[in-house]
Amino acid sequence: MKKNQIPMLVAIPALLLGIFALLSESYKTFFVALAVSLMLFGWNRMKSRQSTGKIVETVQTTGEGIHDQLKEIKAGIAALSDPYGPDDVLAAIGKSGREAQSAVREKVLAADQAYNENRYADAERAYTTLIDLFSDVPILYFNRGVSRAFSNRNQEAFNDFDQAIQLGLLDAAALYNKGVSLGALGRREEAILAYDAALKIKPDFHETLYNKGVSLADLDRREEAILAYDAALKIKPDYYQALYNKGVCLADLGRHEEAILAFDVALKIKPDYHEALNNKGVSLAALGRHEEAILAFDAALKIKPDLHEALYNKGNSLAALGRREEAILAYNAALKIKPDYHEALYNKGNSLHALGRREEAILAFDAALKIKSDYHDALTNKGASLHYLGRREEAILAFDAALKIKPDFHKTLHNKGASLADLGRWDEAEQAAMQAIELQRRVGASTENTEKLLEDIRVNRGTK
Repeated sequence: MKKNQIPMLVAIPALLLGIFALLSESYKTFFVALAVSLMLFGWNRMKSRQSTGKIVETVQTTGEGIHDQLKEIKAGIAALSDPYGPDDVLAAIGKSGREAQSAVREKVLAADQAYNENRYADAERAYTTLIDLFSDVPILYFNRGVSRAFSNRNQEAFNDFDQAIQLGLLDAAALYNKGVSLGALGRREEAILAYDAALKIKPDFHETLYNKGVSLADLDRREEAILAYDAALKIKPDYYQALYNKGVCLADLGRHEEAILAFDVALKIKPDYHEALNNKGVSLAALGRHEEAILAFDAALKIKPDLHEALYNKGNSLAALGRREEAILAYNAALKIKPDYHEALYNKGNSLHALGRREEAILAFDAALKIKSDYHDALTNKGASLHYLGRREEAILAFDAALKIKPDFHKTLHNKGASLADLGRWDEAEQAAMQAIELQRRVGASTENTEKLLEDIRVNRGTK
């Protein structure tokens, strides 16, 4: 039945009762019939006027995509190759045609000791002194590069590794360390070239294959990354970090069943691998297996109680199961560890909204916006909470702020249209609803609710 037929169905009995009242000889019967007639008329007007307020939509995070709702954890790159030992350094100096005096020997030993004791700045100074004396000895640059890299001075470390290679140190370790430094600088394409050069010299260098996979994954070349991890695992089958990162790539590709298998193999090798348990939970949640996901998150938290990602993810799975009160407790626990966790504040707000605790939801959205001012989802859902509280003008301000950040967000336009309609601002409401429908069609989203909203707007305005 179309909505414009409903007022007529109510008006007809009201009219008949009105005629009956006029024809009635009894005053009592007259007033009863008249009262019922007026009630039906009033009910119809009220229903017509309030219908738009029931169609406001929130932006949900649970069940809508792994990157929006769940926090995965990626394993870092394999460590640098160690510096050459004192004997190698002294032999290299000897090959340069100069004899290492006792003072030089002492400096070489002091640099090595400083490195082994993690005093990287002291090691760097010692190697710099040696380079001033023997500027054509490549492994001195290599060793200083390692010390600089451990001090997070990646550009200088890269310069040293590159200089060592230019001076003739064309071994796999130098090329590998150059790749590590390039990766740390975000120059991943160049890092892959360096790793490939290292693999030409040493094809079974499993750390190089692994790090190549990390760089490929960072470039969103996940299929190639999986091949690199598989090559590393062929050489070292118990390489649990490679299994884990392979699982992350599979999950990113939406291949969650395979990802879970990879995480399980990694956990068989390293049962206390809390990152693997967390990401296994992420994939289980993406498959809608939220009860199992919660078990995985709990297992991760048993090993690492302050793993805020697992607490957040657990909250999302609880929310997906409708266990909103428990979800809020999980978000609060995550926020106790990481107070600036804007996603947790946002999803806490969503659960509060779903429980009808809209004043509290607005506080949560505001807290998220204080941390991330351009969080358009939080602005949209804040507007939805304001709308349901009857604060339509404020809701529209929130929707407008969201649209300033993301003008093509159809849910925000739909909600703005609903609030405008409830204020009787029909032209603006119609424009917002029509824009929302156009955007929904463009992205393949359902237009059903917005089309109903548009029909209500036109019926109420009397233009249909």
